[in-house]
Amino acid sequence: MEWKLFDLLEEKIEKILVQVQTLSRENKELKQKLTEQARFVEQTRERMDGLEEEKTVIQNKVDDLLKKISQVID
Repeated sequence: MEWKLFDLLEEKIEKILVQVQTLSRENKELKQKLTEQARFVEQTRERMDGLEEEKTVIQNKVDDLLKKISQVID
């Protein structure tokens, strides 16, 4: 009877160890995905900042051209 308890304990410990290994691997994969997503978000933010600057430059040029046209017409 005592051996059955040891066998049962050993089996349960082995299952726990397998589960810990699986969870550890999944955790590592999720951390890697999170790092990749954070990098993507940062790149997207930088691109949006660049587009905002470009938009401002274009808007200023259009405003200047409209002023010049207005001066010629008036």
